Amino acid sequence: MRIKIIFVFAILSIIKTSAQSDFRSGYIVKNNNDTVYGLIDYRGNKTNARECHFRQDEKSEVVKYLPSEISTYRFTDSKYYVSKSVNTGEKEEQIFLEYLINGIVSIYYYSDMIGDHYFAEKEKGKLINLKNESKEVIIDATKYTRETKEYVGILKYLLRDSPTVLNEVNNATLNRQALIKLASDYHYSICSDKSCIIYERKPTKVKFEFGPLIGYNIELITARSKAFAGEYYFRNSKFTTADFPAFGFFVKSNMPFISECLFVQYEGTFAKSTAKSVAPVNVFDMTFEEFFIERQAYNQSLIFRYEFPRGIIRPAFQFGFFANKYADNTHCIETLHFLDGSTYYNSSHYLYGGTMVDFGLSLGMGFSTTILKRNAHLDVRYQPNISYDRGMGLLPNLNSTTFLVNLSMSILK
Repeated sequence: MRIKIIFVFAILSIIKTSAQSDFRSGYIVKNNNDTVYGLIDYRGNKTNARECHFRQDEKSEVVKYLPSEISTYRFTDSKYYVSKSVNTGEKEEQIFLEYLINGIVSIYYYSDMIGDHYFAEKEKGKLINLKNESKEVIIDATKYTRETKEYVGILKYLLRDSPTVLNEVNNATLNRQALIKLASDYHYSICSDKSCIIYERKPTKVKFEFGPLIGYNIELITARSKAFAGEYYFRNSKFTTADFPAFGFFVKSNMPFISECLFVQYEGTFAKSTAKSVAPVNVFDMTFEEFFIERQAYNQSLIFRYEFPRGIIRPAFQFGFFANKYADNTHCIETLHFLDGSTYYNSSHYLYGGTMVDFGLSLGMGFSTTILKRNAHLDVRYQPNISYDRGMGLLPNLNSTTFLVNLSMSILK
């Protein structure tokens, strides 16, 4: 219980620290055309379309601007937003549209709970919604769903004076990369002496990290009331807490095609643990049995990490799975206790050589920082074993829960 309380307090402290924003350099343009430089909170597409959180420096108070209050905001060398009036499906509304490309035909974008929305502008101030809705049709009493692809006809009309680009429209999909390419190709085919401006930031490349990892594990083992054949001596047993170090490595990669804040990480560690029963089991009327469980394991984890991208200390949220492979020399040492106080060493035998893997969930939080130009990570995790009910675990009638702290540092970045 004490371990669980300590773990909860650790998680709460991480949550409190992680309740920070991701402010990046940029500027806003007010409705009177005044430009103010400072820091803008880098949020998701849906939030960015509705509001802008701005402060002039790290000590200034944060001000929230709505689309009706400023005309433009932009992150330095990155995303650019302009306030426009658009039909959101229910009414005309002021929205911060992301400015993807400024050319003869300009492209804008915003996202809401319904999905992604794209607009084209050829005549200044006249936005045309590029739609691709799904509709149901019935053919021979069979219902089908088809895409309307209204955007194809609109793009053909807007780009009609460039036969070369017009041939690309039929195969174009409705996404930012395809639309930027079409608008850029069209611009240079019509006007080669004037450059268009692409505001969309170039995608981040896939990068890998590799390095050593050390950890400290605290494992809690409890016996379930259900005992399997040949395992009666585990019934109702209580165990001491097994605490032990672990050593290994990690490999981490970003996932820029999903989010610049999302990473996937593999960890492999070696560890040895010992757990002792503290409530000897009544095997027969005249004897009690006490035992140690000694295990050597190769522990594997596959973790998805969401990391805040800015700051000296960058909080991280983690979710994933673990699978522990136990060595063949994992064994149980049994000792008999008699009512007269004497003891007898009974046996030392190996456990379940055919089912040497257990697995479960891995949930946690942590911090990342930079030390000597290398990324360092401190993680705290909670790992419940979920394999014992299926008889796939090392000890099928035992429930194990592990709390761990890992410290890792990249040597390859």
